[in-house]
Amino acid sequence: MAVLHYDDIFHLRLLHLANHSGNQAEMHAPGGASEWYAPLAPEQLEAPLPTEVDQWQEAFARDQINEAYREAVTTEEGTLGDCSALTVQGDYLAMAERAFRLRCASRVRRSAHASARRNGLASPGGAFERVAGLVQDRLAAGATDQLPPADGPLLTEDGPATVQELALEELLLRDERLSNE
Repeated sequence: MAVLHYDDIFHLRLLHLANHSGNQAEMHAPGGASEWYAPLAPEQLEAPLPTEVDQWQEAFARDQINEAYREAVTTEEGTLGDCSALTVQGDYLAMAERAFRLRCASRVRRSAHASARRNGLASPGGAFERVAGLVQDRLAAGATDQLPPADGPLLTEDGPATVQELALEELLLRDERLSNE
């Protein structure tokens, strides 16, 4: 039997956002006015003031999702579908909370966050360069039809490799291929 947890707060966020989107669409009609989006927790009747930061957290609470995920992973009732659905719900609420909090931040703070993110994306070895390298490595591996040796990067003398060891191995192999070109 599966854990089957569809979170109330997740569902409420989706309903509120759908309703708010409809209201925002009406804003463009003649005489329409924009409305500020204020997420509510299930037991809240009205939105807290912007200065009541601790009360905003309830609208994005992920405690029940986290508990259901723990149950899905640690018991025999849990399924891969449970884990996947709970991950989507938890990630969505976390993303929605970050977006809401950033929306409430000052222009200076938003600019500082954007600047740091853009600098990281543009820097040598940044996310875009790593994605390009990953795709090029996969294409090169596919073109040669060569599989890594059985005792390749997945196994070390001490047993299974860690994520860090695998990443280091991938970087070393990539550097070696680039130096041979």
